[in-house]
Amino acid sequence: MYTNKFIDDYKKQNYVQYKQIAHDLGVSPRMITEVRKGRTDLNENQILMLAQAVG
Repeated sequence: MYTNKFIDDYKKQNYVQYKQIAHDLGVSPRMITEVRKGRTDLNENQILMLAQAVG
């Protein structure tokens, strides 16, 4: 539910492109696209990493 917000907030803090976030999470850029479109989800550890990074 909040995954897209975490991704967007993380991107605003640190990066310009989603592929940079994908690298930090250890997933493919396509996976980030799929998450953004609501077709799949990140795992629990990845969501926690984003949440901790954005505060």
